Amino acid sequence: MAVPATEAKRGNVLKLDDKYYLVVDANLVTPGNWRGFIQFKLKDMASGSLAQKRISSDAKIEVIYLDRKECEYLYRQGNTHVFMDKESYDQYEIPAEDIEGVLPFLLENTVVTVTFLVGRAISVDLAAAVSLKVIEADAAVRGNTATDVKKQAKCETGLMVAVPHFITAGETIKIDTRTGEFISRA
Repeated sequence: MAVPATEAKRGNVLKLDDKYYLVVDANLVTPGNWRGFIQFKLKDMASGSLAQKRISSDAKIEVIYLDRKECEYLYRQGNTHVFMDKESYDQYEIPAEDIEGVLPFLLENTVVTVTFLVGRAISVDLAAAVSLKVIEADAAVRGNTATDVKKQAKCETGLMVAVPHFITAGETIKIDTRTGEFISRA
């Protein structure tokens, strides 16, 4: 859908020169008595490279709307991860490098939101917090109970988290997926 360049904002996907770009940043520049333009910082969806583009503020650009579907994470197959649409039972493979930020929080059978660009799965969104089981935890040091001392714990996905001294192996903890920090016991 063609819209004025001034309506494009961070998070939109644009189609320019038969390529898809994610808008990382968009700034309206009005230099004195010259014509205004939009300075875009764009990420090429195919290569991942960043680019700067200037587009006249009165130009029309094509904004691509993304589809989002609720899917279930099934399993890892080599360097790809397989997800299943909860309604149609279609399966989608996403390369590990496209979702490396969410992999430490992902367990089999976890329900996630998968974003699609022109029929191709491009990203995975998790809930704000996940519950993971602690499989290893450092021993608490005697005398460190009076202050907010943290120790390292390894979760079932391999994620290392700083936890309070009272957390032991075998417990389930809640972790913030945005920061990777301990929230509470689950």
